[in-house]
Amino acid sequence: MRVILLTHGGAELVLAELGKLKSIEVVGVFIETAATPPRFFREKIKRSIRYDGYLETAKKFFAKVLKIKTVGQVEEQIVASSRELTEETARKFGIEVFTVENYHHPDSLELMRNAKADLALFTEQTLSKKMFSASRELGQSIFIRD
Repeated sequence: MRVILLTHGGAELVLAELGKLKSIEVVGVFIETAATPPRFFREKIKRSIRYDGYLETAKKFFAKVLKIKTVGQVEEQIVASSRELTEETARKFGIEVFTVENYHHPDSLELMRNAKADLALFTEQTLSKKMFSASRELGQSIFIRD
């Protein structure tokens, strides 16, 4: 079975487990890079207050003024490094890697179609060994979320 993997990073475990399955051929890893849609400043402030509250919004503002990193910026760095690790792992297994800004963009969809995959798997960064098990009898991947 030909499979493509859609991820934002952190898919090393999935690649390793899929690599053990003889009936699975991972033909491409598609790493989406767009984290958040572009928004105007006023909308960003409204959303920040709605989701984080006034205090956290103020902290974000002062972090920019004082040029210190916010929690979100640190998290973005972690995600970026996890993308790099996923790319390295895929290349180690000889799997082609495609970095796309948005899975739904026509160019990205065309790349996915050209892979001629039988199945597309999406993986989250929270996937762990406990959540992943492979059915050896069926030769297919089963993802279990706790």
